[in-house]
Amino acid sequence: MNKEDFASFQRGLAQAKAYLNEGAREGHVVHDPIDVRAIREGLELTRKAFAEAYGFDVRTVEQWEQGRRRPDRSTATYLSIISEHAEEIARYVSDLARHPDAVRQETVSA
Repeated sequence: MNKEDFASFQRGLAQAKAYLNEGAREGHVVHDPIDVRAIREGLELTRKAFAEAYGFDVRTVEQWEQGRRRPDRSTATYLSIISEHAEEIARYVSDLARHPDAVRQETVSA
């Protein structure tokens, strides 16, 4: 390890320590993990019902909730939208499953 690498490592360590001790976020963004269980329970759905309503695999939902996996960034965004607009998203997903061509036509012409 050269001097530049070591200095960079020290700066990173100092930033991590500042974040842990003071919540400082200068120079970087911290993405807080999304709480899938809280979203699902807030909707009063079982894992199976949640997975079916929003197009997830039930095992994947289970793994997210148990901390064995994390949703990727786009899925976390989708989960955030679900938490704010649950009924509309569930209706859209249901319509898409029943009439995929009709929903696609609406989206293209909108």
